[in-house]
Amino acid sequence: NAQKTVVSTGGGLPMYHDNMKLIQAQGVSIYLATGIATIIKRLKQDGQRPLLKSHDTESLAMLLKKRKPTYLSADYVVQGHRPPELIVQRIVTLLKISKA
Repeated sequence: NAQKTVVSTGGGLPMYHDNMKLIQAQGVSIYLATGIATIIKRLKQDGQRPLLKSHDTESLAMLLKKRKPTYLSADYVVQGHRPPELIVQRIVTLLKISKA
């Protein structure tokens, strides 16, 4: 059932081909906001992240800065530096609000 589906996109997906508009047209969009150090820490073990292999921290920070206006157009922004349990609790609360 598509109404109960969570889609976690890569960071570049919302940037191209009006994808952010398509995402928002299909459901609720949530930007999990974190700093560049946290992003690198979480994703450095993922061998499927070519930007992490080919860019230094400064380049990645500039890329995040460029993408941030699009990310901030999400329906909700959730701070991602919190413990996972609190992040999930906040997202569940926001989804309940959006259904009301």
